[in-house]
Amino acid sequence: MNPLGVFHKIAKQADEKYTKGKTLEEKIAYNTEQAKKLDEKNDHKMQYSNPYEREVERLSSLAVLEQFDIDVKPYSLSGQVIINNKFVYVLRTGNWRVQGKTKWYYSKSPESFVRKYVLKETK
Repeated sequence: MNPLGVFHKIAKQADEKYTKGKTLEEKIAYNTEQAKKLDEKNDHKMQYSNPYEREVERLSSLAVLEQFDIDVKPYSLSGQVIINNKFVYVLRTGNWRVQGKTKWYYSKSPESFVRKYVLKETK
């Protein structure tokens, strides 16, 4: 593994250790702060990756899903959850599918997905 990959792995482990046992709001605040610091550090670059910003997107979607009375569990891949043991939902993109099926669908937001497909609310 290259030295930069080792650094990123160590940084990720440190972040996980720091956020372990924290509430969802505290994790969002921590990752937002880290994203801003990384933006300032890489301000001179035309293009760079910001994993903290992506984590904020994931955690924000998870916070919306937890507002509803549904069963949300982590799925096999990072960034995905399984809802009511039926729907696989990608937190960052809003893509979803029925477990066991291969066709993916797009949703506008986590809230609209839950209301329309999980709870089957009508307008």
